[in-house]
Amino acid sequence: MTNRCRREAALLAVFLAQFEPAAEGLKPTVTRLTAREIDQWREDYAQALQWSAATRFSANDVVAIKEMRRRYGFTSAL
Repeated sequence: MTNRCRREAALLAVFLAQFEPAAEGLKPTVTRLTAREIDQWREDYAQALQWSAATRFSANDVVAIKEMRRRYGFTSAL
């Protein structure tokens, strides 16, 4: 289960990495997002990175990974 959770988290992190802020003077690649949505994506990215390196997962972690994957339109293999 640990490897599967890590794999699911790594896939989320890869997806969320595309939403990093634009460099100075460049236009952002994502439009029509609220500041809160952008903040949520950054928080989720940090959490997904932590999970991708974790050696143990609680039942709450598994539920949170499933919820995060659904939030971004992915099905979960967990």
